[in-house]
Amino acid sequence: MSLSADDIIWKMRLAALIDEARKTGKYLYAHNLHGTFWFSPDDLAAENAQGRYVWSAENWSLRDPSECLRDAMRAVQVHKTKLDEALTLYYGLVRKITPGVTVPPSLDHIMSMKI
Repeated sequence: MSLSADDIIWKMRLAALIDEARKTGKYLYAHNLHGTFWFSPDDLAAENAQGRYVWSAENWSLRDPSECLRDAMRAVQVHKTKLDEALTLYYGLVRKITPGVTVPPSLDHIMSMKI
């Protein structure tokens, strides 16, 4: 299968963006209907070589890798809060059903327990 001139041009633009990310120490970021994606330049190049995430350069932006970590930490905090709320509800029900039962006060307490 031969590539059209347009296909060659957009693949060259993507390769140039990956090279720029390598030179500047940035990660490639995309957010679309499929989700949010963070790749190091080498990881995206490897995925592209396997025929995955081969999207035009316009779909990607260069971002500082620390933003990826901040996004992950925010997501963890959101899930921790939801779990704390669920545990509070669950243990509240346990206390009503079984008076006198000692239950952990929070997820932090549970995580600090020695097993």
